[in-house]
Amino acid sequence: MICSSIGSYNGNQTASHQLPITSEFYSVPSNVTFSNIDLDGYYMGWQGSFQNTVFEHVRAHRYGDVQDDQGGNVGGIGKWFAPPHLFYLNYLPTQAGLENRNIRITDVIDYGIRVGTARDKGGSDPGSGYANSLKIGGIDVVVDGYKSYRPDGFLDLLTSKNLKISNVDATYDSSFLHDVYPAIRFPQAPYQQVTFENFHIVDKAAVSKQSPIWGSFSAQNSQFTITNVHVILNSWAQASGPKGLASVCPPFKGTGNQVDIQFSIGGHIQKCN
Repeated sequence: MICSSIGSYNGNQTASHQLPITSEFYSVPSNVTFSNIDLDGYYMGWQGSFQNTVFEHVRAHRYGDVQDDQGGNVGGIGKWFAPPHLFYLNYLPTQAGLENRNIRITDVIDYGIRVGTARDKGGSDPGSGYANSLKIGGIDVVVDGYKSYRPDGFLDLLTSKNLKISNVDATYDSSFLHDVYPAIRFPQAPYQQVTFENFHIVDKAAVSKQSPIWGSFSAQNSQFTITNVHVILNSWAQASGPKGLASVCPPFKGTGNQVDIQFSIGGHIQKCN
């Protein structure tokens, strides 16, 4: 791991197990800039919570999961070890004042040179999470100019408010993931005032069996806007007639949402809005 960002109790006070983890007594790292970082041969890039922080001009090359020298026990025995990401910026939404806040991530290239195999096989093999490039949630967050070529996928979006991700180029391979995971997931709602803009996503699999973009069924979502998002598939497993093509469109529940996604599936165009 390159950087683990862990909050701590504030100075000049007596800390005990009875002291609550609130912004009155506790802080997360803030006012940090990471610039011109080049990673090669890493497990996790950045993990934890930040405020008023900038990540810029990042290049990431070879990465891998925990495994033995033969490529076995991926994720650790029993897959107990967390899957690796380039960015894993998370927080507890219940801890007011300690959220990821005012974060900027710009000009990132994750070359996605995978060392080892995918940890989950699908079927009877229990799922343990996938090693996508960016896993993030926060308030007042900007991600601009992000390229990911990981076969594992691009994004897990966690609970966020006023977050914008734009100018993304993402190529992945759902067949490498044994058809278990997509390019983008939404595992922790709600999402409020979230914008995706100018995405280009390609699934290299011969046949895509998972929709590249999963949706969110939370009624608490609001003002989720997706514009100018283009997805290219070689073939869609359910593409038999108009209903089959339309099944690739992700559902988004809530109020004030706007979705504009165009799928190119083996030369056919399917628009979702």
